[in-house]
Amino acid sequence: MEMINTRSLEMRKIDLTDLAGNLEDLSSKSIRDAIINNTEEPNFDYLDRAGSRGIIKTIAYYLKMTNPLEWIFLVFFAFIITSILFVFDLVLAFSIQLRFEICTSENTPFVNFIFWILSAIVFILLATSTGYFISSDADGSGIPEVKTVLSGINIYRYFSVESFLAKILGLYAAIVGGEFIK
Repeated sequence: MEMINTRSLEMRKIDLTDLAGNLEDLSSKSIRDAIINNTEEPNFDYLDRAGSRGIIKTIAYYLKMTNPLEWIFLVFFAFIITSILFVFDLVLAFSIQLRFEICTSENTPFVNFIFWILSAIVFILLATSTGYFISSDADGSGIPEVKTVLSGINIYRYFSVESFLAKILGLYAAIVGGEFIK
């Protein structure tokens, strides 16, 4: 059995209590200074004079409290995603128009109907097979997964390039095939 040196334990206890006391003094001093100097909340007197209240103060407060690089990244990310979705929408509209023109090019209504049904089957099969062949993480709506990620749990490979491509290709094929996606 080892002998425990009680003197060193007492010294460590004293050091920890001194440290805790210093932290309490520091935090109370900073809180006291924040209250006296009103540094806890930014000064927005110019907004009060202009008659603006409420939401403008809240937005200005959060803009001041966050990192500017985060805002630059969010704006850049939003621009990239918006550009991708704009191109996706143009390709989607062109594909739907092309499918309609191909399926109505014959004069016989029965042949047009067969082309329309066969093209719908091909596109829907393509849409349902993207989860199997490209990425199984892309199956489903993704709402429960996003809620899980927002709660702080990391889902492996959920935000991968393969999942993104599978979602985009599956959505494209489903909409061109005639599915109604909300």
